[in-house]
Parts: sequence; C-alpha cells; structure tokens
Amino acid sequence: LVDLPQQVSLRKTASCTAIYALVLLVTGMMLHPTLKLFYSAGHQNGQAKNTLSVVDAAVSAATLLIFRGLRQRLWRSTAETIAWRVVTRSFAPAVGVFGAICLATLANYESLWTFLMLAPLEFVFVMLLSCLWQKTKPNVGQLTASFLVLSGSALLTSSKLWKQANNAAHAPADGWVVAVVAAVAFRLDQALTTIFIRDACVELRGHGLEDILDISLCKMFWVFILCMPYALATEGFTGWSIIFRARGVALTYLLLSAAITCIFQLANVGLNSHLRSVPSVIVMQMQPLIQISAALLLSGSSLHSKLQLKWDDSWLGVSGSSLLLGGGLCCVVSSLLGARRAHA
Repeated sequence: LVDLPQQVSLRKTASCTAIYALVLLVTGMMLHPTLKLFYSAGHQNGQAKNTLSVVDAAVSAATLLIFRGLRQRLWRSTAETIAWRVVTRSFAPAVGVFGAICLATLANYESLWTFLMLAPLEFVFVMLLSCLWQKTKPNVGQLTASFLVLSGSALLTSSKLWKQANNAAHAPADGWVVAVVAAVAFRLDQALTTIFIRDACVELRGHGLEDILDISLCKMFWVFILCMPYALATEGFTGWSIIFRARGVALTYLLLSAAITCIFQLANVGLNSHLRSVPSVIVMQMQPLIQISAALLLSGSSLHSKLQLKWDDSWLGVSGSSLLLGGGLCCVVSSLLGARRAHA
C-alpha cells in the first residue's frame, strides 16, 4: 500500500505532468498558425523566418531570466547563479532545436509531401534511441500505447498525403534523394532532441541541479547564440530590417510568437523532466486531438479561422484520431500503475 505522503507526492507529480502536457499541446497547436499569420501580415515578412527564430529565442531567454530574478526575490531558495553544469548540459538540446529550425525549412522547401510522409519516423526513432541509448525497457502497457499511437499517426499522415497526392508528381528542386534525406534528418533530429532533454534532466537531477526554469533558460540562450550567425548568413540584414519595421498587426503576431515559443519550450523541458522519452513523445503525438477539441469549441469564431483550426472527418482521420486517443489513455493508465508499483 502507498502511504499518505507518497499519495500526495504522486498526485502532485501527476498534476504537474498533466499541466505541462496540456500547455505543450496547446502552444504547439498555436505556434505555426501564428508564424504563418506574421508571414502573411506583410509581403516581405516571409523573408525573415530565420531572423524571427533569433528574436523568439532572445525574447524567450530574456523572459525566463526575468522570471528567475522574480523567483529569486520571492523564494530565497533559488540559487543566485546558474550552475555551470546546467549551462553545458543544455547545449545538446539547443543544438537539436537549432537543427530542427534549419532542417524543417529545407525539408519543406524540397517536398512537403515527403516531409509529411515520413512524419511517423520520429516516433520510431524515439523508440529505438530510448532502448539503445537510454537502456529503457518499455512495459506491455507502453508497447500497446506505442503501437496504437504509431498506427494512429500513420493513418493521419496517410490522410494528409491523400490530400497532397497531386504534389507528389512535382519533383523536388534538388531531387528526391535530397528531399528524403532532409525529411529523415529532421525526424531524427526531433527524436534526438527529446532524448537529449530527458538525459539532461536526469543527470542534473542526480547532482541536485534539476531546475526546469534554469534548463529552459540556458537552452534558449544557446539557441539564440546558434541562430544568430545562421540568420545573418541566410538572410543578412534584410531580415532585421523587416523585424524592426513590423507595426500594428504584424508586431502583435511577432510578440505573440515569441511568447508562445517561450511557454512551449518551458513546457517541453517540464514534460521531459517528468516523463521518460517514449511516454513523452506519445503525449506530443496527441496534438491532433487538441486541434479537434479547439476546432469544435471555437467553431464559427474569428479565432477559429485565424488559427486555421480544422479536423479531418474522413475515415482515415477519424480512425487515426481514435487510435491516438486509445494510445494516450493506455499510456496514462500504464504510467499511473507503474508509479504506484514503484512507490508501493
């Protein structure tokens, strides 16, 4: 049996995990539509994509630093300085984020069809890396959840490809080999980033240095450092002139994208701190379900059209969403039972 203090601890952990998961899914759903709104707010805004990544990273790091200062004033237990180990261990996840920024642009440019077709590979890569790198052995519940989620993701991807069927006939700008390699590299990078964040959290926890705010702050600082020369090399000062000229609606979307990025990255670290890599990626695959819920709740509103909320009511879409829901529920039940056994 689990005593009362352990029950309280379990409930607190479960509540934090649920909050991080919900925030991550909601902000993830909002981020890309917000970026598209910024790009469409001015005829040249699309030429500042990489520069916008620099701004998002800089604003995120600055915001987290301000929150850290406020927390230090309110709670004296916060360390005055961030440990050097936290700074160095946050570098690998930052490289993953930077890689995703570069590879996503290339993969989408080469072939959106190929990019969508290989989406389920991310889940497969996380499963393999979790077993080979982190030496984890998923239980029966997690394996069942993984199968359901992978199947659901494959069906949803098939539905998207069905609608993009005409685009498959158009050869990528640099050939199919480059398109496939770019898409696979992006999915592998996403999987490695998940593994890197989890490893950093576990190692820092072992040294008593695990602090979600500090890890997120350092990660976004490194992303800013990495993105700055890349943006200058690809967009020069044109990108910065576009950013500084942003006014009105465009400026609103710019600031909103920075705020969403900050919250998303913080929740991403928090979720990977509480969950192992496979359950974490299962949670992140639930985004289509959040989009469906939001589409139904906001139906008919202006926000519905601005966020481009829609859901796939084809048999592939409904079947895929149902499998995702079943996999998510199976993962939750398996994780709760595993936690209770661990504390028994």
